[in-house]
Amino acid sequence: MGAATGAAATGAGADTGVGAGGTAIGRGGGIYCAGASLTLHDARLRANTAAGEGGGIYAGDCRLVIEPRPDFVGNGDGFVTFFLNTSGGNGGGLYAGGDLTIVRSTVVRNQAPDGANLTVRGRLTVTASVIGEPHGGGGNCHR
Repeated sequence: MGAATGAAATGAGADTGVGAGGTAIGRGGGIYCAGASLTLHDARLRANTAAGEGGGIYAGDCRLVIEPRPDFVGNGDGFVTFFLNTSGGNGGGLYAGGDLTIVRSTVVRNQAPDGANLTVRGRLTVTASVIGEPHGGGGNCHR
């Protein structure tokens, strides 16, 4: 079961995790985070839609960490996946207005006009992850 922790974060749906099939008129189809820190462990965000930024997650003024649960790292079971999310703005998979850390995660097959998989305005750190296969001509990543 996935988990999201942090203040001022909201989410929609569930699919062995958080954020499946959510829709937002504005930003953050699966999860919206502002003015907080958010850590996602072992979550799956899929098929979420936002008219604005962040189809899977919108993390405005929010420090975002995406990683498997520490107790799962040793046995290879931990993961975080973003796929088939769509936004009308930047960041189909996710939009991060602040710093973003991605560890052992997959961000693929998302769609947006710019940054189909992700848009990051702050510092980006990626470790042992796959980010690719953007859909809809928006490019893989956008700064």
